[in-house]
Amino acid sequence: MENKQISYTAASAVPMKILLDRGLVGTMIDRRKIFPRHIQLNPTNKCTQKCFFCSCSKRDQTAQLSYIEIMNIMSQAKKFGCRALTITGGGDPLCHPRINDMIKGIWDMGIEIGLVTNADLIYRLKKKSLNKLTWMRISLGDGRKVTQSYWNLFENAVKLGNEVDFSFSYVVTEKPDFKLIEKMVRFANKFNFVHIRLVNNIFNADKLYNAMPSVKKYLKEKKIDDKLVIYQDRGHWTKGTKNCLISLLKPVIGADGYWYACCGSQYALKKPAMDYDPATKISKKKGVNGLIDIYKNQKPFDGRICWKCYYKNYNDVLGALLSDIKHEVFI
Repeated sequence: MENKQISYTAASAVPMKILLDRGLVGTMIDRRKIFPRHIQLNPTNKCTQKCFFCSCSKRDQTAQLSYIEIMNIMSQAKKFGCRALTITGGGDPLCHPRINDMIKGIWDMGIEIGLVTNADLIYRLKKKSLNKLTWMRISLGDGRKVTQSYWNLFENAVKLGNEVDFSFSYVVTEKPDFKLIEKMVRFANKFNFVHIRLVNNIFNADKLYNAMPSVKKYLKEKKIDDKLVIYQDRGHWTKGTKNCLISLLKPVIGADGYWYACCGSQYALKKPAMDYDPATKISKKKGVNGLIDIYKNQKPFDGRICWKCYYKNYNDVLGALLSDIKHEVFI
């Protein structure tokens, strides 16, 4: 039976994907190095929404990488062994004027692609682009005004993207929008989505322990099948670690061209930056030069400044794979 928590989430999860990736594990053990297996790309900071819970609300909305910059970066990343790319925000990636060219160019490199979007501009994606995606995750949340035309456009995209694994990620706040959550779950069930991820508002996660049970109770009372739902609690975290090895395995490149330790850089410090915090840069160089600098020097980010870290399990496993172990056959 598929474990959705392991398949579709990373934060606070057991990093089974690392252990099952023979090529990655073999390279790490043989070469004692970590290369960018999975990159997260923010092509633009432009967005169609102003969500009150947005973790990037203080970003420079004019920042945007050019198509040429993105292709150069991903070409070099492929040489380093990159196998997967998540195109995300930032802002909303569908705001980038060359999103279809971007998807085709990266797919032609042999890199698998996932896309995170609020789906307002879903009509911009051509059918060929849709079906070059491995998965698409739609971001929703409390306070979002969603019209019927939105659902109609999205339904059309789902029918066109018949090779895509679709899912939802929904931010639950102090006042859950039960009607919107109900609509989302019914939609996902109808169109055979792979999962729905319900997550607490990251900036109040420690105060919202009762939000998820109330949603679960509502769905049960409405007799709505919630088998697709992952109730992801973000109220538990650890302090960052000195050798943040996930910064080498799964780095983030912002729309400003700089490389950051992880997708949690906006809220990692005690005072959240609401944007990728300059303190979490893993190179002083941008773009391709930054990528080469990071993997030539193999210097992980010093995560001791991080107040919130959800990837301790990943760092523990990566650290063990790089270590010398005696009596290894005595399991």
